Amino acid sequence: MIKTTFSPQSIFIRAAIFFILITSPLFALEGIDIKQTINQWSPVLEDYVEREFYIHIPVNYDITTPTPLVLNFHGYADNAVDQADRSGFNLKSDESGFIVVNVEGYQVFSSSHLNWAGRSWNAKGLTTSNAASDHGLDDAALAVDIVNYISAHQELFNIDSSRVYAHGYSNGAGLVHTIAIEASDVFAAVTSISCNTLITENEEPPAPKRAIPVLTIVGLNDLVIPYCGGFGIFKHQWTYSSEESIEFWRIRNKCDNSFVTEMEGFEDKWPGLNGQWTLSEPAKCKTTTGPKFKIYNNCDDNAMTGLVTLYGNEPWSFGHNLYGYNNENVNIADLSWTWMSQFTNELKK
Repeated sequence: MIKTTFSPQSIFIRAAIFFILITSPLFALEGIDIKQTINQWSPVLEDYVEREFYIHIPVNYDITTPTPLVLNFHGYADNAVDQADRSGFNLKSDESGFIVVNVEGYQVFSSSHLNWAGRSWNAKGLTTSNAASDHGLDDAALAVDIVNYISAHQELFNIDSSRVYAHGYSNGAGLVHTIAIEASDVFAAVTSISCNTLITENEEPPAPKRAIPVLTIVGLNDLVIPYCGGFGIFKHQWTYSSEESIEFWRIRNKCDNSFVTEMEGFEDKWPGLNGQWTLSEPAKCKTTTGPKFKIYNNCDDNAMTGLVTLYGNEPWSFGHNLYGYNNENVNIADLSWTWMSQFTNELKK
């Protein structure tokens, strides 16, 4: 894999280098990553800050064909490179032929604000103090800016604007919920893992621009972001419960109360999603058991709304990291792409 930093001033040079790279047999086999930067306004600093992201070009990319785009957001105190590897989205990109952008969170080194040192996102709503939220960064708007930036460079990228998606983990998952709330006119569908929405009607979200398919993947035994909501073991982020989160999206997407527990192509590929989950401490949640795969499928504009409940088995993350660490043997990138790729944004057609 080759990481290349291009000067933002010379479109011609970038196009020439890109042509050389993609026509080289070596690079065509391995795919490439392009590091880019974009400026973002901080109302607290009253100045611009530089934000980084890595554009992964899939193997055998054909610029003549409109290509789907996925933005991938890491968790708190993590980084874009680790997220690309951990989540499996770069590999899935090469397999399925979409472009993935691994975005870098914001950090500031300060002896008086140690929580600023971890790369973070401002998911708004209930987002706890971190570098991005404390500096007033609008990361949902940043996501839209990145999509527009990439789409504008048609000499390098041929983006299918009706198939733009977002995925996020932990703090990045909270951001993805906010992206779905604020930018449903840009994104066709989203998936999140290990964090519920940090915004419900209590935070008075803006009216939806369109109903948007949302799949929330959570760990029943997650001690960092508890399934039943509230504070986790680190007392860092209070969250709504998974039940409250999916109910918010069910109402927002105008789904009725009917749901399915299996979908064609899902139950055969991931048999571990069949069956029920059961809480060992039922007093913490309103319900004590439910389907591992729960999809409200009668919603406005076919905006199916789902909740996947897994048993995490990575002890050092306290059940929080479900990438490759779940009893159901679910490949999260595979599940996410299978879900998202069903949907298109009719506003962009």
